[in-house]
Amino acid sequence: MRLFAHFDATIMPTEKILVGYSDLTALHLAASKLWPRVELLHGPNVATRQFLDPGPSAEANRAALHDALFAPVYEVDIPVEFLRAGSASGPLRGGCLSLVAATLGSRFAPATEGAILLLEDVDEVPYRIDRLLVQLRNAGLFTDVAGVVFGVMPDCVDGKNDLRAIILDVLAGYGFPIAFGLPAGHGDNNVALLLGSPATLDGAAGRFQLRR
Repeated sequence: MRLFAHFDATIMPTEKILVGYSDLTALHLAASKLWPRVELLHGPNVATRQFLDPGPSAEANRAALHDALFAPVYEVDIPVEFLRAGSASGPLRGGCLSLVAATLGSRFAPATEGAILLLEDVDEVPYRIDRLLVQLRNAGLFTDVAGVVFGVMPDCVDGKNDLRAIILDVLAGYGFPIAFGLPAGHGDNNVALLLGSPATLDGAAGRFQLRR
Protein backbone atom coordinates (compact mmCIF):
# COMPACT_ATOMS: atom_id res chain seq x y z
CA MET A 1 0.00 0.00 0.00
CA ARG A 2 2.93 2.38 0.64
CA LEU A 3 3.90 2.06 -3.02
CA PHE A 4 0.69 3.71 -4.22
CA ALA A 5 2.08 7.22 -3.78
CA HIS A 6 5.01 6.40 -6.07
CA PHE A 7 3.21 4.85 -9.04
CA ASP A 8 3.58 6.80 -12.27
CA ALA A 9 0.75 6.39 -14.75
CA THR A 10 2.91 7.84 -17.54
CA ILE A 11 5.24 4.84 -17.39
CA MET A 12 3.89 2.13 -19.66
CA PRO A 13 5.44 -1.29 -19.04
CA THR A 14 5.76 -3.74 -21.88
CA GLU A 15 3.56 -6.83 -21.75
CA LYS A 16 4.17 -8.56 -18.44
CA ILE A 17 2.38 -10.94 -16.09
CA LEU A 18 2.09 -9.99 -12.42
CA VAL A 19 1.62 -13.16 -10.37
CA GLY A 20 0.72 -13.38 -6.70
CA TYR A 21 -1.98 -13.14 -4.06
CA SER A 22 -2.55 -11.78 -0.54
CA ASP A 23 -0.57 -8.48 -0.28
CA LEU A 24 -0.07 -8.64 -4.07
CA THR A 25 -3.77 -7.78 -4.36
CA ALA A 26 -2.78 -4.14 -3.84
CA LEU A 27 -0.45 -4.28 -6.84
CA HIS A 28 -3.06 -6.12 -8.93
CA LEU A 29 -5.64 -3.42 -8.22
CA ALA A 30 -3.22 -0.60 -8.99
CA ALA A 31 -1.95 -2.22 -12.18
CA SER A 32 -5.51 -2.80 -13.40
CA LYS A 33 -6.03 0.98 -13.39
CA LEU A 34 -2.60 2.13 -14.57
CA TRP A 35 -1.09 -0.47 -16.89
CA PRO A 36 -3.55 -2.27 -19.19
CA ARG A 37 -0.76 -4.28 -20.87
CA VAL A 38 0.07 -6.04 -17.60
CA GLU A 39 -1.81 -9.31 -17.14
CA LEU A 40 -2.90 -10.01 -13.59
CA LEU A 41 -2.64 -13.59 -12.38
CA HIS A 42 -4.01 -14.40 -8.93
CA GLY A 43 -1.92 -17.42 -7.95
CA PRO A 44 0.81 -18.71 -5.65
CA ASN A 45 3.74 -16.55 -4.66
CA VAL A 46 6.54 -18.78 -5.84
CA ALA A 47 8.92 -18.51 -2.85
CA THR A 48 6.36 -20.02 -0.46
CA ARG A 49 5.26 -23.40 0.85
CA GLN A 50 2.28 -23.32 -1.55
CA PHE A 51 4.74 -23.58 -4.42
CA LEU A 52 7.82 -25.30 -3.01
CA ASP A 53 6.54 -27.88 -0.53
CA PRO A 54 6.48 -31.55 -1.49
CA GLY A 55 3.07 -33.14 -1.74
CA PRO A 56 0.00 -33.06 -3.95
CA SER A 57 -1.23 -29.53 -3.10
CA ALA A 58 1.98 -27.75 -4.12
CA GLU A 59 2.28 -30.02 -7.15
CA ALA A 60 -1.24 -29.03 -8.23
CA ASN A 61 -0.45 -25.35 -7.63
CA ARG A 62 2.65 -25.57 -9.80
CA ALA A 63 0.77 -27.37 -12.56
CA ALA A 64 -2.09 -24.85 -12.55
CA LEU A 65 0.30 -21.89 -12.65
CA HIS A 66 2.26 -23.48 -15.49
CA ASP A 67 -0.92 -24.02 -17.51
CA ALA A 68 -2.18 -20.50 -16.80
CA LEU A 69 1.11 -19.08 -18.05
CA PHE A 70 1.76 -21.29 -21.05
CA ALA A 71 -1.31 -23.25 -22.19
CA PRO A 72 -3.04 -21.77 -25.26
CA VAL A 73 -6.40 -22.38 -23.56
CA TYR A 74 -6.68 -22.34 -19.79
CA GLU A 75 -9.87 -23.45 -18.04
CA VAL A 76 -10.90 -23.75 -14.40
CA ASP A 77 -13.97 -25.76 -13.41
CA ILE A 78 -14.18 -26.32 -9.65
CA PRO A 79 -17.02 -27.32 -7.31
CA VAL A 80 -17.98 -24.66 -4.78
CA GLU A 81 -20.63 -24.34 -2.09
CA PHE A 82 -23.46 -21.96 -2.89
CA LEU A 83 -24.68 -19.88 0.06
CA ARG A 84 -27.25 -18.24 -2.21
CA ALA A 85 -28.44 -19.92 -5.37
CA GLY A 86 -28.27 -18.49 -8.84
CA SER A 87 -25.98 -18.18 -11.81
CA ALA A 88 -23.96 -15.26 -13.10
CA SER A 89 -21.10 -14.45 -15.43
CA GLY A 90 -18.66 -11.57 -15.67
CA PRO A 91 -14.98 -10.66 -15.53
CA LEU A 92 -13.23 -11.87 -12.40
CA ARG A 93 -12.09 -9.08 -10.05
CA GLY A 94 -10.88 -8.83 -6.48
CA GLY A 95 -8.45 -10.76 -4.33
CA CYS A 96 -7.60 -10.59 -0.64
CA LEU A 97 -10.52 -9.03 1.24
CA SER A 98 -8.35 -6.99 3.63
CA LEU A 99 -6.42 -5.44 0.75
CA VAL A 100 -9.55 -4.75 -1.33
CA ALA A 101 -11.03 -2.90 1.65
CA ALA A 102 -7.79 -0.96 2.18
CA THR A 103 -8.00 0.52 -1.34
CA LEU A 104 -11.41 2.11 -0.73
CA GLY A 105 -11.15 5.86 -0.97
CA SER A 106 -8.14 5.64 -3.25
CA ARG A 107 -7.99 5.74 -7.03
CA PHE A 108 -7.20 2.02 -7.01
CA ALA A 109 -10.45 0.74 -5.52
CA PRO A 110 -11.76 -2.02 -7.82
CA ALA A 111 -14.48 -1.54 -10.40
CA THR A 112 -17.03 -4.27 -9.68
CA GLU A 113 -19.97 -3.46 -11.96
CA GLY A 114 -20.99 -6.64 -13.78
CA ALA A 115 -18.08 -8.58 -12.26
CA ILE A 116 -17.67 -11.81 -10.38
CA LEU A 117 -15.99 -10.55 -7.21
CA LEU A 118 -13.43 -12.85 -5.58
CA LEU A 119 -12.88 -12.28 -1.84
CA GLU A 120 -10.54 -14.41 0.22
CA ASP A 121 -8.53 -14.02 3.43
CA VAL A 122 -6.86 -15.84 6.32
CA ASP A 123 -6.76 -15.50 10.12
CA GLU A 124 -9.52 -12.88 10.21
CA VAL A 125 -12.10 -13.74 12.86
CA PRO A 126 -15.74 -13.42 11.81
CA TYR A 127 -16.42 -10.07 13.48
CA ARG A 128 -13.57 -8.54 11.46
CA ILE A 129 -14.87 -10.17 8.28
CA ASP A 130 -18.24 -8.59 9.12
CA ARG A 131 -16.60 -5.17 9.43
CA LEU A 132 -14.70 -5.54 6.16
CA LEU A 133 -17.77 -6.67 4.23
CA VAL A 134 -19.87 -3.85 5.65
CA GLN A 135 -17.14 -1.42 4.57
CA LEU A 136 -17.33 -2.80 1.02
CA ARG A 137 -21.12 -2.64 1.12
CA ASN A 138 -21.11 0.97 2.35
CA ALA A 139 -18.68 1.88 -0.45
CA GLY A 140 -21.08 0.46 -3.05
CA LEU A 141 -18.93 -2.44 -4.26
CA PHE A 142 -21.85 -4.87 -4.14
CA THR A 143 -24.43 -2.59 -5.78
CA ASP A 144 -23.98 -3.78 -9.36
CA VAL A 145 -21.83 -6.86 -8.93
CA ALA A 146 -22.90 -9.97 -10.87
CA GLY A 147 -21.87 -12.47 -8.17
CA VAL A 148 -19.48 -13.02 -5.27
CA VAL A 149 -17.23 -16.01 -4.64
CA PHE A 150 -15.33 -16.47 -1.40
CA GLY A 151 -12.17 -18.50 -0.91
CA VAL A 152 -11.86 -21.23 1.69
CA MET A 153 -11.13 -18.55 4.34
CA PRO A 154 -8.76 -20.69 6.50
CA ASP A 155 -8.74 -19.92 10.22
CA CYS A 156 -11.46 -17.28 9.87
CA VAL A 157 -13.31 -18.79 12.82
CA ASP A 158 -14.11 -18.26 16.46
CA GLY A 159 -16.28 -20.05 18.98
CA LYS A 160 -19.23 -17.69 18.79
CA ASN A 161 -19.99 -16.74 15.20
CA ASP A 162 -20.79 -18.53 11.96
CA LEU A 163 -18.92 -16.98 9.03
CA ARG A 164 -21.44 -18.14 6.44
CA ALA A 165 -24.30 -16.60 8.43
CA ILE A 166 -22.41 -13.32 8.66
CA ILE A 167 -21.82 -13.28 4.89
CA LEU A 168 -25.51 -13.86 4.21
CA ASP A 169 -26.56 -11.23 6.75
CA VAL A 170 -24.25 -8.51 5.36
CA LEU A 171 -25.25 -9.33 1.77
CA ALA A 172 -28.97 -9.65 2.43
CA GLY A 173 -31.05 -7.51 0.12
CA TYR A 174 -29.00 -8.26 -2.98
CA GLY A 175 -30.05 -10.81 -5.57
CA PHE A 176 -26.68 -12.05 -6.85
CA PRO A 177 -25.42 -15.59 -6.22
CA ILE A 178 -22.89 -16.15 -3.44
CA ALA A 179 -20.43 -19.04 -3.53
CA PHE A 180 -17.96 -20.18 -0.88
CA GLY A 181 -14.90 -22.43 -0.81
CA LEU A 182 -12.98 -21.59 -3.98
CA PRO A 183 -9.45 -22.98 -3.45
CA ALA A 184 -7.76 -19.71 -4.39
CA GLY A 185 -5.51 -17.56 -2.24
CA HIS A 186 -4.68 -18.63 1.30
CA GLY A 187 -4.80 -22.32 2.06
CA ASP A 188 -2.95 -25.37 0.78
CA ASN A 189 -4.49 -25.18 -2.69
CA ASN A 190 -4.21 -21.99 -4.71
CA VAL A 191 -5.50 -22.38 -8.25
CA ALA A 192 -4.22 -19.81 -10.73
CA LEU A 193 -6.88 -17.34 -11.88
CA LEU A 194 -6.34 -14.72 -14.56
CA LEU A 195 -8.10 -11.61 -13.25
CA GLY A 196 -10.28 -9.97 -15.85
CA SER A 197 -11.03 -13.27 -17.58
CA PRO A 198 -14.64 -14.38 -18.06
CA ALA A 199 -15.86 -16.29 -14.99
CA THR A 200 -19.14 -18.02 -14.23
CA LEU A 201 -20.93 -19.05 -11.07
CA ASP A 202 -23.20 -21.95 -12.00
CA GLY A 203 -25.54 -22.50 -9.09
CA ALA A 204 -27.39 -25.38 -10.70
CA ALA A 205 -24.18 -27.35 -11.14
CA GLY A 206 -22.53 -25.96 -7.99
CA ARG A 207 -19.41 -24.87 -9.85
CA PHE A 208 -17.07 -21.96 -10.46
CA GLN A 209 -15.74 -21.76 -14.01
CA LEU A 210 -13.18 -19.56 -15.73
CA ARG A 211 -11.76 -19.61 -19.23
CA ARG A 212 -8.98 -17.68 -20.86
